[in-house]
Amino acid sequence: MGRIVPPGMLTEVHTWIATVPAAANAVGGAMAGIIVDGPGGVIVTFVMAGTVVAIAGVTAAWPSGLITRTDS
Repeated sequence: MGRIVPPGMLTEVHTWIATVPAAANAVGGAMAGIIVDGPGGVIVTFVMAGTVVAIAGVTAAWPSGLITRTDS
């Protein structure tokens, strides 16, 4: 992140990098519990998890992201 953000915002960026995953894990755990307890249960949960992983893989492999432009 140090290559992308202005030097004056580096502390704020590192704070967000630490905060967002913790909040997302909490929300994801709560949502997974709701989905598992609902109709379809575990199968629906695994399908949704696979979909999220596939989307994350495509997003990470996308060649024209912000870091690619910064490095070039």
